[in-house]
Amino acid sequence: MLCVGDTQHCPSPLRKVLDYARHAKYDFVLSSHNRQHLHWFAEVGFTNVAWFPGIKVRHLPRPFEMSRKSCVSFLGNAGAHHPRRWRLLQTLHRAVPLVAARGSRDYAADMCASSAVSFNASLNGDLNLRVFETLSAGGCLLTDRLSVQSGLNLILKDGEDFAGYDSVDECVEQARFLLAHPDVALKLARSGHGAFVSSMLPERRAAQLLSWIFDGELDELFRCPRPPTGDARGAPLADRLRIYEELQELHRVEESPHVLFTEGVAEAYLLDALDLSRLRLSILIGDYRAPLRPEIASRYDRVARDRAEALSWDCVVAADTTGVPASIPRQKLLTVPHVP
Repeated sequence: MLCVGDTQHCPSPLRKVLDYARHAKYDFVLSSHNRQHLHWFAEVGFTNVAWFPGIKVRHLPRPFEMSRKSCVSFLGNAGAHHPRRWRLLQTLHRAVPLVAARGSRDYAADMCASSAVSFNASLNGDLNLRVFETLSAGGCLLTDRLSVQSGLNLILKDGEDFAGYDSVDECVEQARFLLAHPDVALKLARSGHGAFVSSMLPERRAAQLLSWIFDGELDELFRCPRPPTGDARGAPLADRLRIYEELQELHRVEESPHVLFTEGVAEAYLLDALDLSRLRLSILIGDYRAPLRPEIASRYDRVARDRAEALSWDCVVAADTTGVPASIPRQKLLTVPHVP
């Protein structure tokens, strides 16, 4: 059994672990943090693939405190791999009382239990351990909303079990609201803790894992999401992974990068990018004349040539034989095989 760790950052994270997994010929593959990446394992041929959210958490319960410090607390890493987390912490520091520290897991549990609000930001769209650690200790979780594909919405309810945010401004707005309304923060904390205790305790996860391995029993919740079903003609899997990893790294570094897809790019590339929730995705009008799949149409903005030329794009994805007009400004150009 391969327990997949971080595939949301570092150079070529998915291609490296996929190559390793195939070479080692694992029987089972599971991920805790990155449900959105499991389809890649299914696409390379693994049949026993599952998602076990929070399986590595240690449950360190604390008495549920009704009187808490009126501050936002954070305990963890905000170094080079976490540029967004660093930006958010700097903004929060200027806007609200913030206590940021490093320490043991026990110390973190104490902070969560005694602070009005416990802040979290994923490294790069991953369902990280701090979500579960905060709930375990009875903290009021303020965390970034993740993509539908991440599975966060399958186990917790935004506005009921935690407070979610999409942007830097919304993060500050939510923090200020919760500090001004401690009764709401306590209600969120109690509900989130209840959700954790009722269905996410490590003993329960371990039993579910063993049932899968030895008895072949796996709840529908944990099953690998279906791979994207778009037209993959002209989109080799290795090349899709290359483009996805480039876009994922852009998603890690920038707050809301603009990405433009142009003529001749296979539909599969567009579908792959959907789980990078902060990408601002666009399609050049005229390049995609056929009706768009609903999931693409709902996420991608269609832009005309003159508007594309007036905007500054963080990345343009274009077919290698058609290229991209020089009049469209961009920071990065990625080319893919052309689809006739």
